[in-house]
Amino acid sequence: MKAFLTKLGNVPWKTLNLILGGLTVVGGTGIYLVRHSERNRFYKSKVMLQAIEIARQNSELRNVLGDPIKGGKIDIHNENNILNDTNGHVEVPLSGQKRNAMMLIDLVKDNPNTDWEVDQVNIQFFKRKTSVGEINIFKRNPREGAGS
Repeated sequence: MKAFLTKLGNVPWKTLNLILGGLTVVGGTGIYLVRHSERNRFYKSKVMLQAIEIARQNSELRNVLGDPIKGGKIDIHNENNILNDTNGHVEVPLSGQKRNAMMLIDLVKDNPNTDWEVDQVNIQFFKRKTSVGEINIFKRNPREGAGS
């Protein structure tokens, strides 16, 4: 260890700073790419495509937002986007020709080993960044025999 420190003492600070800066950039880029990949993988998942299709099939929503309705990117830094073992909540921006809105999706799993299912979809409307209303456009039917 002493020999390493002696050799390290001969390296200029500028070189050490460059090495440390390079490692920080590479590490930060790696973390960003992993998060970006996870977000895109979930956004393209069956359950998210199903939720966006529910929005596109709702004629009243199409009239308000305008065709075509497009789903935006999930903000992974949004504290309201939560997934745990058996339920979750995800907020996805929607845009149309006329207006924008936020799609609030509640997700459920029967157990941690099953696929996600859309439980409920609400649409939240904004005017100048202030929420002016929310409507439900989908509610999952409870399974036969579930609960008594």
